[in-house]
Amino acid sequence: MTAMVSGIKWPKGGDQSRIALGTAVVGGMLTATILAIFYVPMFFVVVSRQFADKGRKAETGGKVA
Repeated sequence: MTAMVSGIKWPKGGDQSRIALGTAVVGGMLTATILAIFYVPMFFVVVSRQFADKGRKAETGGKVA
């Protein structure tokens, strides 16, 4: 733990590029997690409802109750 603290607390020369890369990686991981948890299931529900409605219209001759 103390080795990690010394690396975080006292930045050395050339750390600006490493910090920028770390920010991009963490931001990408957070974005991917949010997309995977919320938007992918919502997209699946919307698409499955649209295909289910098309199937019902074909069975009833275009009339949906």
